[in-house]
Amino acid sequence: MKSDQRIYKMHEHEFRMPSNRVSTRGLCGDVKRHRSDAKHHLRAERKALSLVSDAVAAQLFALSAATCFAASQVTVKRGIKETSIVSSVLISLTVALGVISISVVFSPPDEIRLDGVVLFALGGLAAPGISRWAATTGIHRLGPSIAVPITQGARPLLAFLGAMAIFGEAPSLQRGLGLLVIVAGGWELSRSREDARSLSLGSLEGPVEEAAPSARFFRPGLFFPLLAAGMYATSDLVIKEAVTRLEHPRFGALVGMSTAVLLWMLGALFIRPIRRELHVGSDVGWLLISGVFSGLALISLFSALDKGDVTLVSPLVAAQPLGVFLFSRILLKKVEDLHLSTVLAGSAIVVGTIIVSL
Repeated sequence: MKSDQRIYKMHEHEFRMPSNRVSTRGLCGDVKRHRSDAKHHLRAERKALSLVSDAVAAQLFALSAATCFAASQVTVKRGIKETSIVSSVLISLTVALGVISISVVFSPPDEIRLDGVVLFALGGLAAPGISRWAATTGIHRLGPSIAVPITQGARPLLAFLGAMAIFGEAPSLQRGLGLLVIVAGGWELSRSREDARSLSLGSLEGPVEEAAPSARFFRPGLFFPLLAAGMYATSDLVIKEAVTRLEHPRFGALVGMSTAVLLWMLGALFIRPIRRELHVGSDVGWLLISGVFSGLALISLFSALDKGDVTLVSPLVAAQPLGVFLFSRILLKKVEDLHLSTVLAGSAIVVGTIIVSL
């Protein structure tokens, strides 16, 4: 009887062993699946955090660019009272190139791609190559509190259209509403002051015959900030593509600024009307300061486009009027008056940029 019980227990143990082994395997499989799921969720969380951090970084860089651009625009206004526009552009761009070069020396790129360099050069040709002259001329004729909001009101609209056509970025209804507010504010600023300066570029400068207010749709000088807006928007789109090929925004800023400086130096050497107007006044110190801010602004802008979409970065950079109003009140209170309508219209542009970025 005892022998039979021992045999029964042995068989019972044998029958149970496979069941135990199957259970152990199932437990190991569950553990592996849980580990795999945990790793997948961790990767997804890291990716989400990376996207959020990139978006936050893009916003911070864009706001930094807006502040530095505003400071550069206002200080250049102080520097062109006795210095020609051509000289002011050359001085400020050269100083900006020096600032960017220093930043690249301390952090050189690991790899340089020719297609990226070409795109950065084209972006620099548009802005600040052409845009700097157009913006400076607009500031000289209209004042920074008028010219800058017009430029930064049209810039995001043009950049939005370009981003939709080229990159397939589709703005939401909210962003469309923000754009309308920006454009409306820029239009109101373009009509807010009737006395426009009549100076443009070098020997091409001269008195511009004013049309009667009732017959005038655009005031003289409005062409220049609109041209600057077009060049800035073009540069934003080109640079966005460039940073996908050469992921080093500061080196890209160096290439772009070098192209702009080379363009203006060649113009000063070979174009007589420009060469005749190369004269510097005692206010050159303001142009040096403007160049420093311009260099910092370009580094921030390229870094923002490296981190975020054009439809996010361009409207935030267009918030420059807020900085312009502040710096104008501090630095230009004896040069340019700020009226209530100007402040309200500029504030509308800022509100529009906030709506776009939410």
